[in-house]
Amino acid sequence: MLKTPDMRSKLESPLVVLLGFAIFFFFQSQAPFISEPDGYYHAKFAYLLRSLGFIKDFSWTTLSFWTEDFSDKELLYHYLLVPFTYLNLQEGIKLATVCFATFSFWSFYKLLRLNKVALTLPWLLAFFSCGALFLIRMNAPRPHVLAVGLCLWSIHFILNKQHRAAGMLSFFYTLSYTGFILPMIFSFLAGCYDFSQTRKASGFQCFFWVCSGVLLATVANPYFPRNVEMFYLQNIFTLWMATMSDFRPNVGGEFYPLNTRQIMTEMPLLFILSLTVVLNLLNQKMKASEKTQKMFLFVFTLTLMSMLSKRFVEYAVPAFLVFCALSLTPMLQGLTSKLRSSGSKSVFYSVILLGFIAPFTFHSTANLGKYFHFRSSRFKLPSLELRAYAKDNDVIFSCDWDDTPELWYYNSQFRYLVFLDPNFMYYRFPEKYKLWRQLTGGQFNARRSSQILQQTFESKIGVCGSEYKAFRQRLDPEYFEILYEDPKSFVFRVQQPAQ
Repeated sequence: MLKTPDMRSKLESPLVVLLGFAIFFFFQSQAPFISEPDGYYHAKFAYLLRSLGFIKDFSWTTLSFWTEDFSDKELLYHYLLVPFTYLNLQEGIKLATVCFATFSFWSFYKLLRLNKVALTLPWLLAFFSCGALFLIRMNAPRPHVLAVGLCLWSIHFILNKQHRAAGMLSFFYTLSYTGFILPMIFSFLAGCYDFSQTRKASGFQCFFWVCSGVLLATVANPYFPRNVEMFYLQNIFTLWMATMSDFRPNVGGEFYPLNTRQIMTEMPLLFILSLTVVLNLLNQKMKASEKTQKMFLFVFTLTLMSMLSKRFVEYAVPAFLVFCALSLTPMLQGLTSKLRSSGSKSVFYSVILLGFIAPFTFHSTANLGKYFHFRSSRFKLPSLELRAYAKDNDVIFSCDWDDTPELWYYNSQFRYLVFLDPNFMYYRFPEKYKLWRQLTGGQFNARRSSQILQQTFESKIGVCGSEYKAFRQRLDPEYFEILYEDPKSFVFRVQQPAQ
């Protein structure tokens, strides 16, 4: 029995889900460990939510904004992770990442389908062909993987003027991820476009609904009003410190700018598609559709934001592909109509998929395997060693904020200086942060280092990565004892009391 178009359309969506799940599962299976330090934090936090219930205060940190004003900036995401904690925690967070990434991929597909884009399959392949940076971000065990899908649905609701749906989604978006500002930006830009066409304020209805959803979620958040300051710290203060400030704490790489050279070398497909769209618009006799013009505003804004900080790349890439798909749909529909009548449509598909997009897919995925082996688990053995020397609630000194999540993952009975972002320390304790950086940079002798550790950081035992060679050289046996050391890390203890 031949499959009818209705049967094919019903099968297409679950097949896209299976395809996305298989691809992301393959990526995650490239390594047995969690691929990013933050993933250790999210996995352990979700486990503690299951075992302890709602976590009001974060008693595991001593020199952080969270010490007194903790706010879970990914509240709903962590509750969604809880079912996965019934598995092995590492397997659970990896499977959750596969599921959330599949949801975002499926959302991209639905956005194309619901907005009647021509040639869906090539655009789906293009999703995996836009550079290793994008794929790395889409495979990270972090909440933005889920937020990409929410962002795409926000775009769909805003483009199609489904104001209430956009508002409801913004409520859940705000509870899921701290970067919930994007739907507000998109709805405001769409409102400006509508106002320019009609001169009526009714064009800002969607903006009103989205802002209402954000405001309601902010106030309904059990961490209110601390979550407001957390939003400022994460989205304004940290970005400012990473890009504009004279003094820049060593933040995560995603906060630094994306330059045009990276776009040209790492995302060549996007550059070629840009030229194709420009040439098509110049030769197109009819005016671009309203959706296409609005998507241009969204993509242009996301591009500027990505140039400011790479953390917006995961939103910019699928949004850009949607813009290109909408822009090129009239041309592609006319072309496929002619090819269908001549019986050459399958040849055209083969040329597009294999001859044009597939090389970019290979270019994007070729080095992705190295990413999963770049940050192998290096603190498991030191963490196990710590249990023999430290007591519950002892403060464990660490040389890098990026090391703390893995240390906490294995030993949540201890306390640590700061989690996830150095600005969480610098924001509340700027002088202590600078002293911390000087100490770990090996700028003090052994005696002074011993005093600072005990008096300022209230710690007598610590773990550092092997890259902190200058600090390691300062650990004179007269003042320090090396408890454990391997090629990746070392554990030390202060021997002399502070004087």
